[in-house]
Order: sequence, then C-alpha cells, then structure tokens
Amino acid sequence: MNSKNNDDLTDLVAERTRELELAYADALKLLDDLRKENAARRESEQDLRLLFERLPSGVVVHAADTAVLFANPEALRILGLTLEQMQGKTGTDPAWCFLREDGGPLPLEDYPVNRVLASGESFAGRILGICLPDRAEPNWVQWSAYPQLDENGQISQVIVAFTNITEFKQAEKRLQEKEDRLSKVCLAANDGMWEWDLVTNKVRFDPRYYQMAGYDVDEFPHELAEFTKRVHPDDVEYVMGEAERHLQGTIDRFCVQFRFKNKSGAWQWIQGKGSIVERTPEGVRQRFVGTHRDISELKQVENALRSNYALLQIAGETAKFGGWSVDLVANICTWSDAVADIHDMPRGYAPPVQESISFYAPEWQERITRVFRACSEQGIPYDEEMEILTSKGKRV
Repeated sequence: MNSKNNDDLTDLVAERTRELELAYADALKLLDDLRKENAARRESEQDLRLLFERLPSGVVVHAADTAVLFANPEALRILGLTLEQMQGKTGTDPAWCFLREDGGPLPLEDYPVNRVLASGESFAGRILGICLPDRAEPNWVQWSAYPQLDENGQISQVIVAFTNITEFKQAEKRLQEKEDRLSKVCLAANDGMWEWDLVTNKVRFDPRYYQMAGYDVDEFPHELAEFTKRVHPDDVEYVMGEAERHLQGTIDRFCVQFRFKNKSGAWQWIQGKGSIVERTPEGVRQRFVGTHRDISELKQVENALRSNYALLQIAGETAKFGGWSVDLVANICTWSDAVADIHDMPRGYAPPVQESISFYAPEWQERITRVFRACSEQGIPYDEEMEILTSKGKRV
C-alpha cells in the first residue's frame, strides 16, 4: 500500500513538474514576445516621433482638458514658442492670439481644439492667423483637427495639424491690392474690366463692363460665349484670333477694336486691351485680365477726319494745295500727297528738314530758315509766299 502510494505521489510530482516546465516555457516565450513587442513599439514610437520632427507641417497634441502634450518643431516655429513654453499650455490660455480669415479676432470657442471638444467632430481645410509678439504681420495657417477616442468612446486627445500658408496669403494680398488699384484706374478712366481664368475657362465681368453697354449689372452670365455672341460677326474671328496670338506669345499685349452689341441692339465701338498677369508655378498661363473702353465717339471723329482728309486730297489735287508737318525730335518732314506732287517727288516721301529747305529757290532759303526756326523754337507763326525748285528743276 505504501509502495503504491509512493508511486502515485511520484507520478503526480512528475506530472506537476512537467506542467511547471511547460508553464515556465510558456512564460519565457510570453516574456520574449513582450520584449519584442515593446521593442517594436519603442521603435515605432521613435519612427513616429522622427516623422513628426521632420514633418513640414505643424502638429500639436492636446489632452482632453486642452493642455498641450506634444508639439513638433515646425509647430513651435510657426507659433513662435519654445517646447518649454508649449508644454502644459491650454486651449483657453489668454496669451493665444488667433485671427479669422478676414483679419478679425478669432473667438475662444472657435480655437481648433475647443471646436473639436465642443462638437466631437473633425475639421479640415480651415484658415486662421497667428499673432506673434515680435512681428507686425501674423503667420497664416491652414489647419485640420480631429479627436482621438478611448475604449469608452470618450475624447482622450485632440490632434491639430497645420501648414504655413503665410507666403500664399501675402501674395494673395498683393494681388488684391493690384486689382484694387487697377479697378480704381479703370473707374477713373470709365473702363470696364474683365478677367479670364485660363485653367477653369471661367470669366468675370465687373459692373462697369455691363453698364458701359447699357446692361444691368450681371444681366447676362459671366461666360465667354456671352461675350462672343455680342461681338459683331465680322469681328469675332479677328478678336479671338488676337487673343490666341497673345496667349501663344506671338504678341506681347492683346489690343483690339471691335463692334459690340449694346442692350438697345445698336453696335458700339469698343477698344479691348489685356495681358496674361498670372502663371502657375510650372509656368502655365493662368489669368488673362483686361479692359473695355467705349470708343464710339472717337470712331465718329475718326470717320469725320477721314472724310475731311479725302476732301483735302481732292482739293489739293485740284488747287495744288497741300500740307506738311515736322517731327522736331527726328528732324523729319511729313508731306501730304499734294506737297509731294508739287515737288515732283513720289508720294509718301519724308525728307529731313534741311533737304526740304533746299527745295526753296536760293534767294528764299535764308528767309525760310529764319522764319521756320522762329516758329519751331519760339512758336511764332508765319505766312509767307516763296518760290521753290522742284526735283525736275521747275520753279513754282
């Protein structure tokens, strides 16, 4: 009996020993797995921290009470703070100074971390300004923020990421200032403005553009087709062809004169000017901006002058009466066709002043030189009768 009990005890001890050995092996394996897992976690955390440190965007992690738990170097640079100044700083700290996109002060409840905590929602693509104590101009950022939840579904952390867009905002401000100045110039000149986005193919007409042709502001849509259908059919190809030549770089500036149908249905003469004012970073043309000016009265005067010129040409040919002008800088005479005919010279001939004087008969050259100099230098008019010798030697 004792022998049997001893054998049973021995077997039991052996079984328990094997169980302990197996449990010990399992414990060793579990411990090894934990070591590996911790090492991997530490490596992952180190990689994540290294990523945050090198990230070109700012990242700030807030606790549920809005206290700052972490901020990467780019966040510190944009915010103008040190790591020591950031740690423990809360989202309700009165030292924060944020601005709305329009430049007004941002209310405390609209701070990124406070909006997430109040709503439990994520936000993306928002813009705010950050006032800095040592700078007159703020830093501008585009920010996104989202909550991290614990196992109970409660917000444990809020992560705010933001990108510095200060240079973009400054460029946008400069562009707006230029457009404002251009708008004022156009207003003073009574011109209408148009803008063509070459990337989206959208156009925009300012109020004066409509009013110039008798339309109410925004009476027709801001579309390129609305412009072309109001251009005289005989002028459309010319106008759009000149625009394309400018876009292709064949001509430096776009400048055309064309007929435009106003609200009453009449044709109104317009002078259009414009140029490419903006390109993408890759150099692709982006914005084509220009003006419209009503030149109807100028065209009427031009037509009247053309008619008068035709009459003068007829009178000159009939009465041997012509006219001339002198460019005092270039020292060149411009002769009318009648004057060229009188001198037996080809039409369009433009001699230097001294050559013009040499056509006068020798006895008159001193006289014409004197009165011409008095006229050109002192503004003294003259009315003289003198003789000339034509290129064929005829005395006239």
